[in-house]
Amino acid sequence: MDWKDSNPLCAGNDNGTIVINELSSNQEITYFLNGVKTEILTIENLESGNYNVTAINEFGCETDSGIILEEAEAISLDIGADLNITLGEEVLINLISDIPNDSILSTVWTLPDGQVINGRLFSVTVKGESSGILTLIITDKNGCTAESSIRISIKETEIEVEIPNVILVGSSSNNLFTIAPNPGILLVKECFIYDRWGNKVYSVENSQPGSFAWDGTFAGSECQQGVYVYKVLLRLASGEEKLFAGDLTLLR
Repeated sequence: MDWKDSNPLCAGNDNGTIVINELSSNQEITYFLNGVKTEILTIENLESGNYNVTAINEFGCETDSGIILEEAEAISLDIGADLNITLGEEVLINLISDIPNDSILSTVWTLPDGQVINGRLFSVTVKGESSGILTLIITDKNGCTAESSIRISIKETEIEVEIPNVILVGSSSNNLFTIAPNPGILLVKECFIYDRWGNKVYSVENSQPGSFAWDGTFAGSECQQGVYVYKVLLRLASGEEKLFAGDLTLLR
């Protein structure tokens, strides 16, 4: 009996095929695949393994053929070992695979902050801003995929947060209350300033450091000089939220 076969293209896939060439005969021939009658001679969606094709004529004479569909080799993919980097540090992550780059059809990088980069990139630069998992999925020209992941952790370091305790209205250097940009600060969740009677004279929420400032006014009028109280809640790059509170002296 004559046949053609094609192995599954990808490891774990079930897209192998066996094509039975019909016997040239005036007799009625019945075909079986692994003991199951089949009227379809092009048998698709087969996984790797051993198959037996049997042809039996109307007189009970039979012929058998053993066919082996071989398992495709899995794509090897590696993007390195887990990393422990300092805040703000930039590292280059390279794709290492046992297939050539020109056989890779697409790449999907998922960064620790959740950002997804589609395209055909064989390396990415990751900046140490937040801990998390970095994942790469590649697809080759046959539609086969491979995945590799590493954990990127930010080293625990003490973050120095600069919060003014005095502002001098009209000066050229310290005339505003603000939270200076800092790679260790992801978000200013809350910034409230109160007068000595507990009245809120300034507030801002969910803002980036350096994007806001209090100039010593409230509702368009100048606030009296004196001591005020601030409360600042920050979300740090480590994922921690930290509260800062203290006195602020307003001078004119």
